[in-house]
Amino acid sequence: MKRLLKIGLISWLILMQVGSHGFLFQRSHALMTCNQPFQSVSAPLIDLKNDEYLRLGSISTGVTGGLYPNRSNERPLSHEEAGLRQAAKIQPLDANGNLDLVNGRVVMLTIGMSNTDQESRNFVQRVSADKSSNNGVVVQHFFAVNGAEPGQSADKWVDVNDTNWSNAKARLGQFQMGGHPDLTAEQVQVVWIKQAHPMINRTTAFPDHVEDLQADLEQIAQNVLVHFPNVKIAYFSSRTRSYGYWNGDVDDWGFLSPEPAAFETGFAVKWMIEKQINGDSSLNFEPTLGTVNAPLLLWGPYIWADSSPRSDGFIWTQADLENDCTHPSASGEEKIGAELFSFFSSDSTAVSWFTGAPIDPPDPPNPPIDPPGPPEAEDPLIFLPLIKNQ
Repeated sequence: MKRLLKIGLISWLILMQVGSHGFLFQRSHALMTCNQPFQSVSAPLIDLKNDEYLRLGSISTGVTGGLYPNRSNERPLSHEEAGLRQAAKIQPLDANGNLDLVNGRVVMLTIGMSNTDQESRNFVQRVSADKSSNNGVVVQHFFAVNGAEPGQSADKWVDVNDTNWSNAKARLGQFQMGGHPDLTAEQVQVVWIKQAHPMINRTTAFPDHVEDLQADLEQIAQNVLVHFPNVKIAYFSSRTRSYGYWNGDVDDWGFLSPEPAAFETGFAVKWMIEKQINGDSSLNFEPTLGTVNAPLLLWGPYIWADSSPRSDGFIWTQADLENDCTHPSASGEEKIGAELFSFFSSDSTAVSWFTGAPIDPPDPPNPPIDPPGPPEAEDPLIFLPLIKNQ
């Protein structure tokens, strides 16, 4: 009997240890929160703006802040208008993806790793609670589904045939909250993606590791349309702050996802969106401009901050992380869930499908005009011999 109890205790400890790294099942919160000291990393991208990002406080990178081009936190007008057009296309759909204004659904799916999974659970709960209240703002035909998988970082979603995609679809088929029928892949029209790389055995060079993540995010965006063909908008967020730190060793990050790697994931999202704004065909979302290869790519809530309040007041402290200084604690989950709910309740490209607010989309862009071909050759002049009257 003692031997069985000992085996059981050992098995439980192993499961808890593996689970604490987010590989087997939903994480249970650690009893202790992060106790690492504060070290300065950078101003958040939204506050960095015109200033250069100095890595480790002194290393020049040549890059500046802002979420969008020209160091701005606002979308360029063309991308904002594109977002409004895409938002207007998001309408309740039946199980086969056909318009159904009576019984149809608008589904938002989240995609990502363990952090995303934890934060998505809070957001989904908020949506459900709001829809059940008498003064809620979320429309009844909207459903948020957590498709994130613990331990499944960006590199695990790059393969379009990876089981992560089928698992996400299975989550839709198991969604029966409130007696509603199962949801389908054809009803998914919005995704929220938060991804990163585990930094073990990865290059510490900047911007190399950022460009590696950017490439994976672009592939994930393309894969979304393979599995969820009606997605119109993909919102991206970068990592929350870590309070684990890289010590500068070129061969070892030292933590699963330390600073400054966590902060630098913001550049991967920023550069990917800029690539679409600049018209790269591999990320085209506009049917009038050619083959559609990706949804419209937009920033979702930007959630990196530290213990000093950002310009918008958002703050992220050691208490918002579990004792691994990487995964959100209960308070961290609450903060990110609230940020997600606030963003989708107020953003111009989301309020129509999230709250039912009216929208007046601008006209679509004109298709490109084919360049003129070579001028047509003129008919040759034919000279007939002059015949004199005889």
